Amino acid sequence: MSVITAKEMVAFVKRAEAEKWGYVYSGQGQKYSAELAKKWAEQGRAGKSAEYYLEECKVWFGHIVVDCSGLLIEAYRSKQADYGDKSSGTLRMQAVDRGALSEMPDVPGLGVWRSGHIGLYIGAGKVIEAAGVKWGVAEAPLWSPVGGKAWKEWLQLRDVDYEEAPGKVEIGNGAFSVGRLLALKSTWMRGEDVRDVQEQLIARKYSVGGTGADGIYGPKTTQGVRRFQGDKGLQVDGIVGPKTTAALGGLWTG
Repeated sequence: MSVITAKEMVAFVKRAEAEKWGYVYSGQGQKYSAELAKKWAEQGRAGKSAEYYLEECKVWFGHIVVDCSGLLIEAYRSKQADYGDKSSGTLRMQAVDRGALSEMPDVPGLGVWRSGHIGLYIGAGKVIEAAGVKWGVAEAPLWSPVGGKAWKEWLQLRDVDYEEAPGKVEIGNGAFSVGRLLALKSTWMRGEDVRDVQEQLIARKYSVGGTGADGIYGPKTTQGVRRFQGDKGLQVDGIVGPKTTAALGGLWTG
């Protein structure tokens, strides 16, 4: 019997994000304070140092705090108070079904996972996760996670009632994916991923040279990428990585 519906999971993490919940490793819904930080530091909680709890995490004093799995466990506990603690790895291991991100069903309430970390897909190409001390609970595009590390798998979580019929999630604008850093090198990089990036730039009126989308990452394509990055407020380095791929509407799989 399910503990919570997928819609309720989504509503819970959206509320946590709206209320600006923070991130402290091993946090599970406590209101963080100097007193609690001192207690956890003295305990050496979760193997973390006193400096971690007293200094690094003090930005979250006065906020409810969770870690990545703690966010989802608190959602379960909103319906069943004694729901057991689980790590991100255990949530993955106990998932009813899972698969590669490129084959993810478009079902809000699915988990998204990479080694040591988990978030919740909320629909419309967005994920909410307890991302880290720097960000707290935050929302970001599925294909451009907070911190830049790509999700690897989707998870049909145990004890969740998924009411919606699955359909494959749209990846950005459905156009392309990039799985390596594209950059100008002495031996120019070639491939369909380069061609896809060039086509996206051309569609946005950025020149990649007179030959157009030829699949070759040369100086003109690099210039087009740099102009696009500058207009989007990205780091202007001429390299197509996770953030530039996402800004172009693609999926980063590297």
